[in-house]
Amino acid sequence: MKYLYLVIFLATFFVAESYAQKPEFGLKAGLNLANLSGVSSGVDAKIKPGVNLGVYGHIPITNQIYYFPELVFSSLGSKYSYFQSASSTAVVGNTTLNLNYLNLLPLSVKLYVSKSKALNLIARPQLGILVSAKAEGEIYGDPVNEDIKEEMNVMDIGLMIGLGYDTSFGLNIGGKYQHGLSNIDKNKTDIWGNELPPLTNRVIQFYLGYAF
Repeated sequence: MKYLYLVIFLATFFVAESYAQKPEFGLKAGLNLANLSGVSSGVDAKIKPGVNLGVYGHIPITNQIYYFPELVFSSLGSKYSYFQSASSTAVVGNTTLNLNYLNLLPLSVKLYVSKSKALNLIARPQLGILVSAKAEGEIYGDPVNEDIKEEMNVMDIGLMIGLGYDTSFGLNIGGKYQHGLSNIDKNKTDIWGNELPPLTNRVIQFYLGYAF
């Protein structure tokens, strides 16, 4: 599946130059406010800041609808506080879960809601490929610095919606919400032996881009 998405994304750039209306390509960077849904009852998950960096295409389908593929590096995860037990409020440790993904977004559509082609809506399915996963912090006073990539599922499937604004001189800004649909954790139970719910990514993303 991930190879099919990559082929679609790369083919877009080869086909784009022959399009009737001139396509644009650009660079983007921004801030992620990431968290995880589905953590154990003995863990408190807080928002973890991260970055997003990528490239994108901007290819007209109609006058108001554009094909908007992206290839984006995105740092996700969460900040965890661990309690003495599932029913305790005594904190015994804190860790930061750093999850880095390469997101392939070949099926994105941008809809301009004004004739000026400024304000726009973006919607798409998303496929993320896990690049690295590390847990850092301390529990019971002992340092934690572990590579946990083998404990995580490589693919992350989700949906994303967003609102953007494009200027007439190429600069564009916007915000998006990413809602993970697939369980990213291979583990079935927590450290107390309780069955774990599905662990999914949740991200609010802000970006600044430039098309050329």
